[in-house]
Amino acid sequence: MKKVLKNMVKSIASVCLILEIVATVYLGIYNFAANKAIENNEKEIVQSLTEFGKNLSDDINSKSEEEKDKQIGILATFVPMYARFESLGMILIASIIIGSIIGITKSIDESSRKKVIITYVLMYLVVLALIGLYEVLTYGKVDFGNLFGIAIETLVVYTVIFVLTILKKKIDNNKRVKIMNEKLK
Repeated sequence: MKKVLKNMVKSIASVCLILEIVATVYLGIYNFAANKAIENNEKEIVQSLTEFGKNLSDDINSKSEEEKDKQIGILATFVPMYARFESLGMILIASIIIGSIIGITKSIDESSRKKVIITYVLMYLVVLALIGLYEVLTYGKVDFGNLFGIAIETLVVYTVIFVLTILKKKIDNNKRVKIMNEKLK
């Protein structure tokens, strides 16, 4: 059990780091592309930003001076922070799910096909339960039509991660066996 937890924690930390780096790079590329589009005066982007700004400005201007200042302060303070927390929350959830799959898969004894299959099915059900719990906590309800689509997508991703981890473990074990055999010669 200690080995399983150790592998899970290592995997969760590694996946979280990788996802955080990918999210940061993606945000930088998106920000750069959006700024370039605005500089080049691309009509759709500039028009949508102008319309959104005008609507927001009209909404704020229709209020008293104190309410305007309060609303601008809220927008300037909480919107970027909310977006960052939302992004961080998604990264943590994905890291926990993917890291748990990898950690448990690394820890199972692959000599028994029955254990591998049982672990595969049980972990998939745990992942679906976590996704359902996230839906309930985020939206207050579970949309089973949406959950079915997510379950299918999750099955594909889960299977790929599970199989790649098993294959990596087998390759690593075969390398160790070859190294040990060479040392014994």
